[in-house]
Amino acid sequence: MYACTILMYIVVCVRHNASAFSINNAISMNTINLPAAMKSGGDSYRIFGSDRFNAARVYTEPIAGDNVLVGWSGSNNVAYVRGLVAHDDGSYPVLLWDENYSEQINSIRVDGAIYTRLVSSTGGVVWNSLINIPNSMPNTFIVGDSRMTYGDGKYAASFHVQTFEGVDSDAYIYLHSTNGSQIANTESGDLNFGCSRSMSILLNYNPSLTVSEAFLPVCVTDCYPGTQGSNFSSKAIGGIYINKENRVIDVAGECSGNVGAELGGVAPDGQYWRMVFNSHQAEAPFGQTGYVTGNQDIEFVSIDNTRNIDGPVVWLTNTTDIQESDAGIARFIEPATNTVKFLVGWVEDDVFFKLGLYSSDGNLTESEGIEDVTQSAAWGNRDDPFRTLSSGGCGVD
Repeated sequence: MYACTILMYIVVCVRHNASAFSINNAISMNTINLPAAMKSGGDSYRIFGSDRFNAARVYTEPIAGDNVLVGWSGSNNVAYVRGLVAHDDGSYPVLLWDENYSEQINSIRVDGAIYTRLVSSTGGVVWNSLINIPNSMPNTFIVGDSRMTYGDGKYAASFHVQTFEGVDSDAYIYLHSTNGSQIANTESGDLNFGCSRSMSILLNYNPSLTVSEAFLPVCVTDCYPGTQGSNFSSKAIGGIYINKENRVIDVAGECSGNVGAELGGVAPDGQYWRMVFNSHQAEAPFGQTGYVTGNQDIEFVSIDNTRNIDGPVVWLTNTTDIQESDAGIARFIEPATNTVKFLVGWVEDDVFFKLGLYSSDGNLTESEGIEDVTQSAAWGNRDDPFRTLSSGGCGVD
């Protein structure tokens, strides 16, 4: 069990005059005292090996009045929070995972359960709905990730599952907003599977796009669909994929949990999305060759309304002796100039927190460049922590 407080940071990215702009001076901090300690985050595969998260993931969603709905996994609760959505009427659905659940199905022990719960604006439970993925179970998150979003009157959820045969994969499904029941997902086939297998996930809805292309599922996979066949020693390769089909880049992957990239965050931007993540710049090798691709840098990419990459990959960092990770991004409009900008951040060597303001093509917009905000702000591992608030500021958990 870990700390019983959460720190929320609000970044008001507005230049009021021609003088030098400081992101550090634009940050304000709010402390949320929790009623109970947080659950441990446990181990999870990240960059070539597993790593321990100090605490279970915190989820944030903007609500009216520049407020933020915060979801966390308390030590006094059975289930873990694995996804969160905020509605305008004050209600909120939560994606919950019960690791202690167990049942027998056709003589097979099924471990773990994942379900959605709608909570009213007054805190009452409206409904619970168990999610059933055929011949699979959400038994662990040592491998994989989870996300939840809302749009077009329905929820989308993606999370790790393991088949009854022991194969790790992940589900990508739609749910009715009225009761949480599952909707047939033609994009994912009869088994409703997403990428195979996702080591980290992003899931977003862009209200500016047509419904068929408005949901954006992104995964980092250590194996399929890039790997051809099952001769992993020579053919294994990882990658970042949109909707499990559209490749962003190849990355080192060994079909064993080892992978050379991790997703950071994604922000809708009109007919596009802007996404950041960390990866290696060296060419991805085939086979189980170990982590020979070197260090991690931060990448910025644009995704168009067909859910394909638009333009080149932009490297925001280019360091040979620093490991960058835990990237985040949020869109805002600077009122004085009506200019769209993006607050982008990452962590250097798990210690130093960096923030900068970027254009839609991944270029720095301020002469002050990238700021070290370690004394002013912080965020968690693989949290997708940046959100745009109603006032135009950016919330960071």
